[in-house]
Amino acid sequence: MLHILLFILKIIGILLLSILGLILLILVLVLLVPVRYRAGLQMRTIADYSADGKVSWLFGLICLTGSYDGEQVKLDIRIFGHSLLHKKPEKQKKRRKKPSQRQTREQPAVREIKAEKENIESKNAECMPIVEQAGPKQDEKTSGQEISDTEDGGTDADEAEQTSGTHEKNHIWQKLRNGSTRLSRLPSQIRQKVSSIGHTWKNLSKRKDHLQSTVEKYHSFWNSTCTQAAKNHILREVKYLLRHILPEKLEGALTFGFEDPATTGQVLGILCVLAVFTGNHLEVNGNFEEKMLEGDVSIKGHIRLCHIAKSAIGLLTDKNIRKTIKGYQSYRQI
Repeated sequence: MLHILLFILKIIGILLLSILGLILLILVLVLLVPVRYRAGLQMRTIADYSADGKVSWLFGLICLTGSYDGEQVKLDIRIFGHSLLHKKPEKQKKRRKKPSQRQTREQPAVREIKAEKENIESKNAECMPIVEQAGPKQDEKTSGQEISDTEDGGTDADEAEQTSGTHEKNHIWQKLRNGSTRLSRLPSQIRQKVSSIGHTWKNLSKRKDHLQSTVEKYHSFWNSTCTQAAKNHILREVKYLLRHILPEKLEGALTFGFEDPATTGQVLGILCVLAVFTGNHLEVNGNFEEKMLEGDVSIKGHIRLCHIAKSAIGLLTDKNIRKTIKGYQSYRQI
C-alpha cells in the first residue's frame, strides 16, 4: 500500500516538474528570443513609391508581413506557415441539377397558358377605341374684364398717391421718436460699459495672480531632488531602450533635391552626419539643379522583450518615481 502511494506521489511530482519546466521554457523564449523586423522603401518620385515590411518571432514561425505597391495595401499573418487572413478556397464540385419528371410535364402546359394570355391581350388592345383630346376653349369674358379695369384705373391712382403721402409722414415721425429714445438711453449704456470694463480688469488681475502662483508652485516641484532623480532615471532607461531597439542596419541609396540649392546643401550635410552612425551603409546624394526624391532604403533590427521588462521593473520599483507621481497628483488637487 505504501509502495503504491509513493508511486502516485512520484508521478505527481514528475507532472509538476514538467509543467514548471514548460513554463520556464516559455518565459525564456518570450524574453530572450528576439522579435526581428525589416522594412524597405522604394521611391521613383515623391508621389510614386512602394514599401514592404516583415516582423517575425521564434525563427519565423510567427510572422507578420505587409506591402504597398502604390495602389493597394496587403497584410498577412502566418503562424507555423498557415495564413490567418488569406485562406485557400475549397474546391467545390459543381453538380448540375437535373429537372424532375414533374417539372418536365408542367413546362408545356405553362407555355400554352402564356400563349393564350398573350392572344387575349392583343385582341383587347385592338378593340380599344381611340379618344381624341378636345382643344382648350378660350374664355370669352377676358375682353369685358380688361375694359372694366381701364375704367377704374384713374381712381385707383389718386388713392395710391394719397396713401403714400400719409405713410411718408408717419415714417418720419417714427424716426424722430426712435432717435429721442436712443439719446435718453445713452448715459445708462455708458455706465454699464464702464462697470463691465472694471469687472474685466479685476478678473484679469486675479487670473494673473493665480497663474503666477501656479508657475511658482510647479517650478519648485520640478526643481525638487525627488523629481530630478526620477527624471534622470527615466532618461537613462530611455537611452538604454533606444540602444537595443533602434535598427542595426540602414542600407541603400538616396538622391534628393529641393527648389532652393541652399536647403539641399543643409539637408545633405545633416544626412551625411547621420550616415556615419549607420556604418556608412547609406549612400546620400544631392541634386542641386531640380526638385526630386528617389532611392531605395532598407532597415533591419531586432527587439528583445527582456530589455523592455528590465526597464519596466526598474521604473516601477523606483521610490523617487512613485513619490513624484503622488506629489504631482497632490499639486493638481490644490
